[in-house]
Amino acid sequence: MMFVYRYDAKQVVRGVKRTNTIYGGLQLQATRVVFVHGSIDPWHALGITHTIKQDSPAIYIRGTLLLYFFCMKLQWL
Repeated sequence: MMFVYRYDAKQVVRGVKRTNTIYGGLQLQATRVVFVHGSIDPWHALGITHTIKQDSPAIYIRGTLLLYFFCMKLQWL
């Protein structure tokens, strides 16, 4: 069994706060990073879908499931 205990709301909130503290939340200080999301990707709602800094552009592709193309390349589907 991968998880030996259940998650509760408090634990999830603590985890989100910790992750945002470590990585900067939506105020990332990253440079030379490209954020790519497809509108059908399940995680796109939590990602950076518009460019905030010119040296770290966001590419948002409507009607696309980028995971599908990745899996096809690896022949997982």
